[in-house]
Amino acid sequence: MNVTNVSTTHYQQNGDHIVGMVLDPYEMEQNDPFLFLAHDDFVEGTFGPHPHRGIETVTYVVSGTVEHFDTANGPGTIHEGDVQWMTAGHGVLHSEEPAKGTRAQVLQLWVNLPADEKMRESNYQTLLARDMPVVSIGASTIRLFAGALGAYEAPTETIQPVHFFEVRVPAGETVTIPTPSDWKTFAAVLEGSGTFGTNERPATARQAVHFDGKGTSVTMTATDDLLVLLYAGKPLGQPIAARGPFVMTTDEELQRAFQDYRNGYFHTLEKKED
Repeated sequence: MNVTNVSTTHYQQNGDHIVGMVLDPYEMEQNDPFLFLAHDDFVEGTFGPHPHRGIETVTYVVSGTVEHFDTANGPGTIHEGDVQWMTAGHGVLHSEEPAKGTRAQVLQLWVNLPADEKMRESNYQTLLARDMPVVSIGASTIRLFAGALGAYEAPTETIQPVHFFEVRVPAGETVTIPTPSDWKTFAAVLEGSGTFGTNERPATARQAVHFDGKGTSVTMTATDDLLVLLYAGKPLGQPIAARGPFVMTTDEELQRAFQDYRNGYFHTLEKKED
């Protein structure tokens, strides 16, 4: 695949919260099925209880410890390199907080749900790095948080077909990773620098690399040791009605989500029995 664009993440600070948009929410349609990707550096109290409907959130911990709780699925704790995969479905009221007295950095991706799955039961998956399959290609290692690579497949339950790989490429090495054609494919560079795609576009930390989807693999060559999150998803091609914490397919559905929230629906969701 060729690289079509390399975008630089710009950060803003609001009190103790620093955030940069890796994928901009104003580009939801062109990034389908992905809605946005945010890089958050935050403290306790930044993301207190808040609702979601119609999406999945995929949170990768860059540093620190993050404690999660939601009304439908209960608590979970993840550390550096771990991921939480939350399916909001018909609704959750949840919070995400660093361990008390600490800071944390996360990359949180919002994945759209198909129209007929937006009101499904909610779910929460804790994906510990140590439990995820790791594939070696030459000197490079690829940890699978979602999707398959060769004979290996992540245990993650996904609704919309998505691949999510953590890729480490040593300096001077090149790796080629099979990727489905016609999917939205992009990479977030966390550390290091290198060139990407058959057209060898350079990129470095805090940049996102966007591929054209025309091909069956992506190539990365590391100038310095690279740590990259590679995402690919099958586009939905459906209308998007988004505002605040809710993403639906029509304005009527969106209004209903806000009405349900005002009427206390999200506060009365009960935790599943084990």
